[in-house]
Amino acid sequence: ARCSAMAGTPRRRRRRDTRTGGLGSAASTTPATIRPVPRVSVVVPIYRVEAYLEECLASLRAQTFADLEVVMVDDGSPDASAAIAASVADEDPRFVLVRQENAGLGAARNAGVAHAGGELLMFVDSDDRVPREAVTRLVASLDRTGSDFATGNIHRFDSSGQWPAAFLKRTFSRPRRRTHVTRFR
Repeated sequence: ARCSAMAGTPRRRRRRDTRTGGLGSAASTTPATIRPVPRVSVVVPIYRVEAYLEECLASLRAQTFADLEVVMVDDGSPDASAAIAASVADEDPRFVLVRQENAGLGAARNAGVAHAGGELLMFVDSDDRVPREAVTRLVASLDRTGSDFATGNIHRFDSSGQWPAAFLKRTFSRPRRRTHVTRFR
């Protein structure tokens, strides 16, 4: 499925210390490396998705919105998913791999949130394909409307083609900017 959801109120850019331990601490005696906080953190939980993961991560690497980090959380997957994610993290500094014992989807998402440093937060399932312009469009919508939450439609797909998810037909029948969930009854 193709899907994207993003939440957060855009804030002024912060800077952060990217290493553990402060200057002169037992952990380090070198000056801190300071880098800008990414605008968007994408959390991708990973468990038994070896067949889909490369395509998912390739779709995130191809985003036209470049100011992002991707936090991939290996939830103790027994297949080659972690190796695929590690390879992408080695090739692209925007991608970070977090490993944990299997604790379930919610715990994996929470671990990703704990490691995310962006101003905005986005969740992508590891069997999703995200259109190239998705993050750009979602961030632009948040900036333009001042909304706290943005989501994109979901399209199902297989080898024969793609189609909108039937259960969301009414929700995504038209754009709804600056709205509230109570207006969908």
